[in-house]
Amino acid sequence: MQYLLIDNNRRNNAISHINSLDLQRNYEVIIRPYKKNRTRTQNNTMWMWYDPIAEYTGYTPEELHELFKGEFIGYEFYKYNGFSYLKPKTSTTLTVKGMAIFLEKVMAVANFLELRLPMPDDYNLN
Repeated sequence: MQYLLIDNNRRNNAISHINSLDLQRNYEVIIRPYKKNRTRTQNNTMWMWYDPIAEYTGYTPEELHELFKGEFIGYEFYKYNGFSYLKPKTSTTLTVKGMAIFLEKVMAVANFLELRLPMPDDYNLN
């Protein structure tokens, strides 16, 4: 069970739930600050921007996504069948602010290539 503590009522519901647990079993309770992940508009904008860059560069939008994730977010190592690999980190866990920074970097690439990228309002993505 998860609770987003945004008011006293929800906090009290979480506390009541914890108090009602049968202590014959062990439970794990984790409390951490809430982190809002990227918005749907940010995600849609990212994919919308990949199209003109892909057309200009010859890469597919998916290839650009992998390239930009690695360059702008970084890489991680993982092992499979005894071999080590580099893999771009995921963009799905970026915060709203982190995704804004990512999109600024994609925009910088487009500016370098002298491409005009469509804005979300152009396509009613908000």
